[in-house]
Amino acid sequence: MTVNFVRAYDPGPSASGTGAISLTDSGQLLFAAGGHPELDMNKPTHHARVMAEMQEVRDRGGLVAIECIRGGIYLSKTSWHSGAALIETARVEGRLLECAVSVGLTPIEVGAKQWMADYCRTTYPSPQQIRIIVEGTIGGLPRFHHLDREHAYDGLAIASLVLAQHHKIRLRWPASVQVAVWEQQQIEKAERARKGAATRAAKAAGQPVSATPLKRWKTSAQRKAIGAGVVAANRAKRTQ
Repeated sequence: MTVNFVRAYDPGPSASGTGAISLTDSGQLLFAAGGHPELDMNKPTHHARVMAEMQEVRDRGGLVAIECIRGGIYLSKTSWHSGAALIETARVEGRLLECAVSVGLTPIEVGAKQWMADYCRTTYPSPQQIRIIVEGTIGGLPRFHHLDREHAYDGLAIASLVLAQHHKIRLRWPASVQVAVWEQQQIEKAERARKGAATRAAKAAGQPVSATPLKRWKTSAQRKAIGAGVVAANRAKRTQ
């Protein structure tokens, strides 16, 4: 059976991005589903929703992909991911994998750093680059709320990449997308250079340099408190 449907998940501590892509006979990627809904796998309604999504993938002969925590990307000195939020995300990730296996699927695990680099074809991918590619290569996209768009686009990007890799083809970028992505990369490159120069100048002048979040929150208790606050804030945001 030819695979022409993929659903992907971008797990989070209180809400998870998801995107589903279908492939037409002409090779066009089409939006099938996507969003950034609250996801608490201990709630029966949420669990049932995920199971229905997994069963749809199975019934359509499709693939399911799940972004998984790998390596030290989440523990970098510039990361805002705290211990509590990271553990919660890992739990969601594990439950999604279990759901996929329970309906007979073989979930594809993808690392965040790798899929972003492959999708954007650069060492320094960004949400802005992902947005340009998603909007320029996927047909039928709806308008997403700005709070949901980034995570929904992550799910759609993962699904697109997995579908292309399954068929051993490279995602086709229209000329307008190629130009827009290149321009965005130049903007980000210049900004990194500006920040680096400013940091070096401050150090040379003996001025204090702003500490990164993980350096300021030195104790595990502080990191746990921050993480709990992030989870609570995200859940509150979803209920507003």
